[in-house]
Amino acid sequence: MMDLHCCETTENEITACDDKTLHHERVLENMIKNEDRYVPMYSSSANIQTEITDPMIMIVGEWMMEVCEEQKCQDDVFLLAMNYMYRFLKTTNIKKNQLQLLGAACMFLASKLREPKPLPADTLVFYTDHSITKNMLMKWELLVLSKLKWDVVAIVPVDFLPHLLMRLNLERFEIRREMVKKHAKILITLCAKGKSAAVGLDGLDGRGPETKRTVALKVPGTVDCSQPNQCRFTSYHPSLIACACIVSALCGLGWVNKYQQTLDGLLRRLAELIAVETEIMRVLVTQIDEMIKENFNDVKDNKNVCEEVTRSEQCTPPPGKIRDHKTANTPTDVHDIYF
Repeated sequence: MMDLHCCETTENEITACDDKTLHHERVLENMIKNEDRYVPMYSSSANIQTEITDPMIMIVGEWMMEVCEEQKCQDDVFLLAMNYMYRFLKTTNIKKNQLQLLGAACMFLASKLREPKPLPADTLVFYTDHSITKNMLMKWELLVLSKLKWDVVAIVPVDFLPHLLMRLNLERFEIRREMVKKHAKILITLCAKGKSAAVGLDGLDGRGPETKRTVALKVPGTVDCSQPNQCRFTSYHPSLIACACIVSALCGLGWVNKYQQTLDGLLRRLAELIAVETEIMRVLVTQIDEMIKENFNDVKDNKNVCEEVTRSEQCTPPPGKIRDHKTANTPTDVHDIYF
């Protein structure tokens, strides 16, 4: 009997081999020229939405990201879906209970363009805990297409990464291009949500949890929208976000300290490639660095809470101590405890 060997890999990205023709200068110029059409320019202060707020979009965006991770979608599926959602919200007023349906429809459509095997409609219905139906999903897919005027082959930041990294000649510093690309993709994914959330960077590499989770989003009726920069990255061009994420990734890998290179030189080189001012890119890099700090602070706080809960569950007091505390004024209901 023949021995059967599984030759499949766990790589998330399924693409053809690089074609040198696609890396021609003309290709990058055309991408920069056409990206203006796909910048959402979504702003909570100047939009037609009466019920949808930025925090609601962030909640749905994180849910969409988790679905794409668990289904092991390619990185650009989530980015493309978020692009569709922002562009749709810019043109059409919807109710807050329709936001998750919109997110599911955008993922459904994006997976058809970027995935070899698109997300099944039944799977997306399952992830909403059956709060929507398959028929509703199909109708909203057509609605999104009509509102976007069928212009759905959008340019997203990850599309610029191979073109930009190739022109930086990182090999002369013995920096692996794939490593920088992976770090930049993680940062781009976080930027797509508009603001950092309590998820670790290691959770964005395409590996999802072992079990599926269904989530029927309960978007609150009143959300505090006073916090600035909730959707702060939606007004930037994809090429600018890609460059800023590359800069942040290289700095994290020791571009200044380890390789003795200057940040200003890197900013100037990338600014020349996409024809923008250096200071604009510097501001965006600063915002991304702030986003990373917020992200890790949230992760650290959540980790401390989990450790406290674990310790409290593992430590059981002796019977004598339990009797001593029977008459204590300690709250017995978790809702009576104020942290």
